Amino acid sequence: MQPEPHIVRFAGPLNVRSIHPVHAALKEGLETSQSLVVELSDATEADASFVQLMESARLYAEQRGKTLALSRPVGPALREVLTRAGFTDSLTPDRARFWFHQGA
Repeated sequence: MQPEPHIVRFAGPLNVRSIHPVHAALKEGLETSQSLVVELSDATEADASFVQLMESARLYAEQRGKTLALSRPVGPALREVLTRAGFTDSLTPDRARFWFHQGA
């Protein structure tokens, strides 16, 4: 039986000004749990720093045999940030599964 995932909820703006507590929450969650789910439904905005941090956390988790997932696929606003930051130009199967729940 798989243990229940640890859930981290982020609210408000997820940008360069708020990235430190987001980083700290992700780091703690990945250090203390095998599976971490990120809930973004109360996020009001995001920028490229958030996307870069999430990509780094996703790779960090993967390299350590852990799971990092979004509770649901990203919405239109975050999809636009991903596009502007170039993350959809080279959409690997892992990225598609993480951000858009495609192929899951």
